[in-house]
Amino acid sequence: MADNMDRTTFIKKVIGLFIKANRMHREAFAYNAASFGLHRSQHKMIMHLHGKEGGLSQKELAKYMDVSPAAITVMINKLVAGGFVKRSPYADDSRVNLILLTEKGEDVAVKSRAFFDSVDSTMLEGFSDEEIATLYGFFERMQKNMAEAVEKR
Repeated sequence: MADNMDRTTFIKKVIGLFIKANRMHREAFAYNAASFGLHRSQHKMIMHLHGKEGGLSQKELAKYMDVSPAAITVMINKLVAGGFVKRSPYADDSRVNLILLTEKGEDVAVKSRAFFDSVDSTMLEGFSDEEIATLYGFFERMQKNMAEAVEKR
């Protein structure tokens, strides 16, 4: 514990640093999305579609993005207009559209993955493998603690 600090004050400082690091990480991702003319949620959808060879239905995307079917339709329409995704009718049910990345969308996903890997490496620069493993364990425990706290409510 830091010199001359009680536990509560020190915990607040640690959590503050954690939150600031998380915010900076998210800002880097938002910057990357903006560099392609995308909002964070649109970018998230593109990254989720990456590698999904047959595409995903609008219903599946709405569930993943945790938004209404109407909201996902608006988002997809904007991505179609921007040339990032395309709709393709599902062979077994003409009422269902599959959403697939276009070449432009794939390019965004590939470039973004490289950018994200670089940001992640920068964030943990100077940490040994053992320190990263320890940090991983701490984050797992933090999530477990929070999940249990939410369950008790």
